[in-house]
This record gives sequence, C-alpha cells and structure tokens, in this order.
Amino acid sequence: VVGSITPAATSTAVGTAAVANHVTGTAIGGSAYAHGPNDTAIGSNARVNADGSTAVGANTQIAAVATNAVAMGEGAQVSAA
Repeated sequence: VVGSITPAATSTAVGTAAVANHVTGTAIGGSAYAHGPNDTAIGSNARVNADGSTAVGANTQIAAVATNAVAMGEGAQVSAA
C-alpha cells in the first residue's frame, strides 16, 4: 500500500544459542529460550515454555502449563498455573 508503513514484526534473541520462537518473544542470555507469544526469558539458560510468561535469572524455568507466570531469581521455577 502506497503511503503506509508496516513495521516488521520480529522476535528478539541475544546470546549464544538464544531462541525466541514467536514474533513477540524475547530471549536474552546464553541458551535462553522463549517459546510462545509474549514470552520473555532473561538470563543464562532461562527457559519459558508457557505463553505470556517471564523468567528472569540464570537457570530459571517455567513449565508449559504455567501460563502468565513469573519466575525471578537464579534457579527459580514455576511448574503449575
């Protein structure tokens, strides 16, 4: 369309082996992983498997069943909603 701007939708992944699967996902840190929409994983080996969740800290994990969860601090885990 002439005269309009469509911003590119891209995920953000920074760090060795960091992966953000969804365009609204963010993974920052070595091996950080953000699985779905609106997921944020910050820290070495931080893993978010549930939509809309945030993990901050090394080795933090959020299980797939824990939608909209927050895990904060090294080694923190959320295993249920």
